[in-house]
Amino acid sequence: MYIFYIFALTQPVNLKIMKKAILIIIIATIFNVGLFAQTIYVITVIDRYSNIAESCEVDFNNIKEIFTNISNDVGMELKIYDTEFDQAQTISFINNFTCSPDDVVFFYYSGHGFRYSDQDNNVWPYLNVCQEGQSPEECGVDINWVHQQLIEKNPRLSIAIGDCCNNQIDWLEPRNVLSRSTTYKSNNTADGYEKLFGKSSGHIIASGSIPGQYSLGTQTGGLFTNGIIDALKKARGIETITWKNIFEKAQNYTLNTSNSDQKPHYLLQMPSGNLYSEGEYPELDEIVDIPDQDDEWIEPDEWEDDGNWEDEYADEESTEQILYDLGIIFMFGITFDDDIISDNEYDYLYDYFDIMLAENGYDESDTELFFTYLGEEIEDLEDYELYDWLDEAIIYLYDTYGEEEFLLYFDDLATIADHPESEGYDQFLDYVITVLEE
Repeated sequence: MYIFYIFALTQPVNLKIMKKAILIIIIATIFNVGLFAQTIYVITVIDRYSNIAESCEVDFNNIKEIFTNISNDVGMELKIYDTEFDQAQTISFINNFTCSPDDVVFFYYSGHGFRYSDQDNNVWPYLNVCQEGQSPEECGVDINWVHQQLIEKNPRLSIAIGDCCNNQIDWLEPRNVLSRSTTYKSNNTADGYEKLFGKSSGHIIASGSIPGQYSLGTQTGGLFTNGIIDALKKARGIETITWKNIFEKAQNYTLNTSNSDQKPHYLLQMPSGNLYSEGEYPELDEIVDIPDQDDEWIEPDEWEDDGNWEDEYADEESTEQILYDLGIIFMFGITFDDDIISDNEYDYLYDYFDIMLAENGYDESDTELFFTYLGEEIEDLEDYELYDWLDEAIIYLYDTYGEEEFLLYFDDLATIADHPESEGYDQFLDYVITVLEE
């Protein structure tokens, strides 16, 4: 600001330009924003050619959606570069990419991955950026190289993620894995996003699986990608959130949804220290130095967490479980009374959960997502799996609310069911009692 005044006093005065410049400075000062807006760069390399193209395209759309929401929430410009799925063009883009020191760069790959048999020191996969007829040896891109290149571009925060296999060259078809986390809770604030994207600094690399494992894809996208997105959505209003929290939650999500078949790993190089999720990092000496960073290596169990983010996550996940568990109980109840779900029952049920979702901070569009997911879950699961879910839901809700409030939900259910006086509905209530007695 002082430089501006000195310049103004030594140059011919253009009052119109001077007033505009002063106004810009005043606005920037009042609202605590920089004169040059921060930018979030999202660089994607997406496999749209192989046998997992459909799942990868879903990943791309999900990443684009979450970063659009984030950039809007934090007031940062968003630039998405969907680069060509080609080794030479990927390398060229990374080499020529530039950014400012206050920007955020997010590199994301969804596709096949591999590692070489003699690749002992590099724990990260090669991205299989191959066209038809090429072998992986001809067209791989080392994601660790991408990570190092991004660090040298000197952004405030860089993240390089590969949702791909990390095993020796051999492919696995994606399989469907069910998840109960499909909605996006709209918290009143975006303090979590401001902390993660507006204020955090450092460099992160992560991949969907540790060496020797596959990364699983589904019709709703890759497990690790879904885990990251799920963690980010739930972190929106948590002002104490950290990147360690995000990747820890994403790792746990992936382990849970893959029955422990897939374990993502991550390396955080932050001003507070270095953390590799699997212990001591084998390439510590080769990491590009980060200015003003503590060189002390911090083991995973020594990294300190901030604040009460775990409690806030627990509240969020508890709310989701209650909603889905209540949904499955109500769907069983209105089916048992006459073996069908009538249009009236569905409309009443939709309105009931629309109100409940709104009371818990969800958007209107989430009601449709809620019922779409619930319907798909019921259709896909075997009978015994549905009854297992029903049993768990009954016990969880009873333990959560106690008998009095638990019974109030059955009063609501009776007003939704077409025939609550029927023998079938009585059989459903008897079943509930039997589950609780056992």
